[in-house]
Amino acid sequence: MEMSHTKHVHYERLENGADLYMVPTSTRDLIVVNMSFPGGTHRTMSQQSIALLVSELLPGSTRTMARSELRDKLGFLGAELSINSANEEVVVTLACRKTVFKEAFRTTMMALTMPRFLQSELAEAVARMDARLIHMNEDTATRASIARSHLLFRSGHPHYITEPDKVRKELPDVRCSDIARFYRETMSSIGATVVIGGDVRRAHDIAAIREILQTLPNKKPKRFPEVHVERTKTVSTNEHIVSMRDKMNVDTLYTIPLSITRTHPEFHALTMGVNVLGGSFSSRLFHELRNKRNFTYGAYASLQGMDDGYPGFLSARAIFPADVFSAGRDRLREVVIEWAEQGITSRELKERKTELTGRYAVDLATTRGLVSALFGVVRAGRSLSYLDEYPSLMQSLTR
Repeated sequence: MEMSHTKHVHYERLENGADLYMVPTSTRDLIVVNMSFPGGTHRTMSQQSIALLVSELLPGSTRTMARSELRDKLGFLGAELSINSANEEVVVTLACRKTVFKEAFRTTMMALTMPRFLQSELAEAVARMDARLIHMNEDTATRASIARSHLLFRSGHPHYITEPDKVRKELPDVRCSDIARFYRETMSSIGATVVIGGDVRRAHDIAAIREILQTLPNKKPKRFPEVHVERTKTVSTNEHIVSMRDKMNVDTLYTIPLSITRTHPEFHALTMGVNVLGGSFSSRLFHELRNKRNFTYGAYASLQGMDDGYPGFLSARAIFPADVFSAGRDRLREVVIEWAEQGITSRELKERKTELTGRYAVDLATTRGLVSALFGVVRAGRSLSYLDEYPSLMQSLTR
């Protein structure tokens, strides 16, 4: 008998505009929280360093507590907290024991609603970010992804990746006042999503959760995503090589731009097809390039660029030793073209259905997996019933 997850989800829109979802699980003494708030690099495309530094600085000092004190408190509680700047949002994840949840959640809200962006902390954040950007510039996978984005898109497109060196040049000019102003203009409960799962019960916990979330600012954000989907390019070449010194491997990307989004009627069929092509160790690409020819340690394919509702692209990737790059690249291209033109086999479809639905069931059996899945569903604008309908959608697909 299949378990219905949807009927256990409690939803309400709080007075300040935040969307709250709560789902109890069988796990005892663990609560996981996933939250998203307006923000992210797409709200300041002209100076992405500001948005990136926000996630470097948080959690930091607040108006009532020093950074060291706040972080020591979370550590003493055994709470895991991460804050990251995504394309259009600030994404926050908190995990802790039930017994300390209210205190950890209140401390997290304090870090988000009462930050003090101090010059000393900014200097440390700039140094960390600068080191990370230097590493990105020397990473073959990153350089390949940047080159691809510049071939397909113009600056300002949501899939365009800014050069690390450009961001590095911005860092010395960023001031605490710039970050504080950006944060004030974006952080809001309006447009916020909060998903809480685990050892949580509506009757016992909802009042405290509402009270803590009411501390969020509820003014309308002043900054909106500065992106332009129309800024695409007509590609004049089907191959582009970025040469890097002292690198023995070649990160190879084969990309097909798409015109569909996650809400397109054919999205699930495409997802299934891409999983056949390169979704796991049993996929075509892995079998052809790793098992049969030993060209690479692994070859995979995925759909990318669709998270915020934009049309994305198919990305097939393999890392080849330099001495087999030419043959490996050709076979990578051949496998993708064969897949696109001839489709998949009945056996591949049957095996992938079993794999995808099985993996989905395993993920939803854990608190972190269920919270993550629910978070993804609501951020994608889907109905809550999608949690239960996904396996049936996959099983209904035909060649």
